[in-house]
Amino acid sequence: LHAAVDAAKDQSYMLYHLDRDRLARILFPLGGMTKGDVREHAREFVLPVANKAESQEICFVPRGETADYLASRLSVRAGAVVDASGRELGSHRGAALYTIGQRTGFGSLAEPGPWYVVRVDASSNKIVVGRHDELAVRDIALEDMTFIDGAAAEPLACEVRLRYHAPAIPAVYAGGRLALGEPFLGAAPGQAAVLYSGTRVLGGGIISAAA
Repeated sequence: LHAAVDAAKDQSYMLYHLDRDRLARILFPLGGMTKGDVREHAREFVLPVANKAESQEICFVPRGETADYLASRLSVRAGAVVDASGRELGSHRGAALYTIGQRTGFGSLAEPGPWYVVRVDASSNKIVVGRHDELAVRDIALEDMTFIDGAAAEPLACEVRLRYHAPAIPAVYAGGRLALGEPFLGAAPGQAAVLYSGTRVLGGGIISAAA
């Protein structure tokens, strides 16, 4: 499994958990084409999607209303926004509505921003915020690791993507942890960490902690 030619539309990050047996039964006919190429072919065949507008949001949620959509379907309650020392700065709408790196949706805080979400403490319903540099991490703990060709020899020098469409950065994987070759801003527990060797997908896992 390799990343697509069109980096802006590459979906390999989502497919890291496929094993070789499943990959042997899958074709990716658009992997060697850009979105422009695909649109041109669609025009040649007079397909109605040729000029269809693109969507970067959740397809069934109106643009900009993701938090409202989640709030209407999840059990959320207001809680405290605190800094790393535990000092309360304000309130939030519900911990489930925030993600690492987010810098909006807090309302007015006791001190001027910008503030960024650096940790979501769901058990206490608190959002921990910090300054931009507090988002930087270099050590990632992973769980539910899978490799396309079975367990890899460790330590494994690779590149890793820690968010969909984030650039790959150098790393070394060993013992369920990633040591990053450079700081990464906003690694969120629950997101996938996908390991590459060049364009080739090696495998990946779920981020459980970052520091």
